Amino acid sequence: MPRITPEITENPLILVNGIVLLALTVLTAVFISLYASKVYKGNKKKAVLFFTVIAALTALSLFYFFGCAATTVKGIIFCLLLAFSSYYVEKTHEAIIDKVTFDTVRQMLENNMRIYENKQGKNPNGFSGKLVCGDCGWVYKKRIVGSEPTWICSKNGVAGQRCKTHPLSEGALKKSFVFMYNRLQQHRELIIKDAYQKLLELRKAFFNSSSAVLDIDTELAELAEQNAMYVRFHSQKIIDEITFIEQTGEIKQRINELRSRRIKLMNNNEEERCIELLREAMQELEELPQAILLFDFNIFDKLVNKVAVMPDSLVFELRCGIKLGEEIIWN
Repeated sequence: MPRITPEITENPLILVNGIVLLALTVLTAVFISLYASKVYKGNKKKAVLFFTVIAALTALSLFYFFGCAATTVKGIIFCLLLAFSSYYVEKTHEAIIDKVTFDTVRQMLENNMRIYENKQGKNPNGFSGKLVCGDCGWVYKKRIVGSEPTWICSKNGVAGQRCKTHPLSEGALKKSFVFMYNRLQQHRELIIKDAYQKLLELRKAFFNSSSAVLDIDTELAELAEQNAMYVRFHSQKIIDEITFIEQTGEIKQRINELRSRRIKLMNNNEEERCIELLREAMQELEELPQAILLFDFNIFDKLVNKVAVMPDSLVFELRCGIKLGEEIIWN
């Protein structure tokens, strides 16, 4: 089919007419896109730019191939179709989950990510001084291997000396701690409470004549039970935050008073110190999460005194004196 092309040299009015129609098409696209972006909450700048360019190209193409008669009508129709078919319109489809639930979950995820990033940022070298070589006893030092921080025995390479232990990545250390912590929480009655009860029995047999100490121990046991009860009530939302803080605050104050009196009576005996540390460990485990999926430095720092790195395992020495072994979870 032969192409109908206006001869501009023969009739200059064709060029003027084309320019006027092109300007009208562009202006129409601008106004339509502004209106659409306002109604449908689109991006105003992008909408104007996009529709203006499309309208101009369309008008030029129509003018070139079909002449001026069809340019205005077809160009404007094309712009209208683009303007009212390219915007997101709310409430046209049924949502899988309601908007309130979606916004709540998104906010929780953002808050958790900020908390996790803050914890990581505050402790860039949080393991310094806590990791020791199980072979030679030297401390581990931090090195960057690839993209991941790695800890190695500081004795390695000194005068050609080598230890039997291997470099330990932070990822493996964190995973191993998570496994150890979850096992500790699962078996804390067996691991800590039994040791605590046995020490109490030994102390009772040795200091049977000291009724004042026995009275303090009895009251401390009752207060520990009360504190555990309030922790359960709070986790189950039976009591509110203010009541929980008030009640546990009074209990902790009384516990501290009794502990001070008890230490004075027992003359700072080393055995008593062990009993005190075990009691503190039981209370902390009651208040900490029953299980964790990701490493938490605050929990690690509260519970762990140091970590001995063995060839294929880690020995976590808790602040209460108990040592727990865990196979290294290599990445």
